[in-house]
Amino acid sequence: MVKSNINSNKKGNLMDFMEVGRVFLVIVVVGFLSFTVLSHFSTSIDQVDSGDNYTEFIDGANQKTSRSLDFASLAFLLAAFAFSIIMARKIPTESTYIIIVLFISFIFFVASMILSNVFGGLMDNVQISNYVNLYLPITKVLLSNFPFVVAIYLATVLIIFFNKD
Repeated sequence: MVKSNINSNKKGNLMDFMEVGRVFLVIVVVGFLSFTVLSHFSTSIDQVDSGDNYTEFIDGANQKTSRSLDFASLAFLLAAFAFSIIMARKIPTESTYIIIVLFISFIFFVASMILSNVFGGLMDNVQISNYVNLYLPITKVLLSNFPFVVAIYLATVLIIFFNKD
């Protein structure tokens, strides 16, 4: 006879936690996209009967998509922050790795400064600036202050990561 419950009494490990998080993320993204498409597309497609209405429909769909992506960027940041705090509590720490963790954190901070500078350069373009100001106000605030956001993020996660019982 072959046992069917080989792993029945084992505790979960880090890979199990990451797999559950990955499945949850896929479900949330697919659900969000399905809800957005099904709720807005079916009601708006009935209004299209001429070329002018078609243009208005496309403009409205672009506006809704942009606003949805704007809120999705904030939701992604908050979800990543929550996931990082949970992982910082779960991952075992040793004092030998503090230099490596601080070096990687420094690299993330420098990358955030570079990304913020690239965003500032893109904002010099009038068309991009108008689009971002009109449709992406949350993303504009996040990317304009990205080094500060990353510094707060890293400080919080590092404090939780190295301050365990």
